[in-house]
Amino acid sequence: MGEKKEYRSSIRSRKLIRQAFYETLKEKSFEKITVTDIVKKADINRSTFYAHYPDVMGLIEEIQEEILDYTQKFMGDIDFSDFFENPKPYLQNIVKLVAENNELYRLLMTSAMAAKQMNRLKYILIERTIKTLDAPEMFRNSFEMEFAIRFFMGGIVDVYTQWLSGVIDCSLEELTDELSKMVLRTTKHLGEEN
Repeated sequence: MGEKKEYRSSIRSRKLIRQAFYETLKEKSFEKITVTDIVKKADINRSTFYAHYPDVMGLIEEIQEEILDYTQKFMGDIDFSDFFENPKPYLQNIVKLVAENNELYRLLMTSAMAAKQMNRLKYILIERTIKTLDAPEMFRNSFEMEFAIRFFMGGIVDVYTQWLSGVIDCSLEELTDELSKMVLRTTKHLGEEN
């Protein structure tokens, strides 16, 4: 009985800490958020925070790992078999992922570890595409196909990253339409070369 109550209390505390962190993130950049900011907003004491996290960066790292795990599972359910013939449904899946977790992905980007984390996201997407893509006729060999996948998927992740950072000013749907058209134009050009 006592153990179950303690477990529920722990879950509740972690939830309060995260909610307070997200609320504080709307007011100041993550580098300026302190444990004091979080515990005041969550209305808990410092020892409760430290029972769960070593510091604010520890909290951020845990959130980032969860985002990456979720992304990997999400991508694991997608079959990229005809990406180059019809990229839009696959890009819409990426949009769905980003839209559902917009704040979390923005947090991922604000961290000092953003480059490392975005490279891991790229790797997840590239490896999943390589695993499931049926080799289209336009590719003469597997190296050419793998090169194209790495080029396109790396670029796609970078473009969405820039959108999340506010560098690209358009809607997520407009961005996805443009990326889809670009993949199709390049695919058509590659098909004409063969």
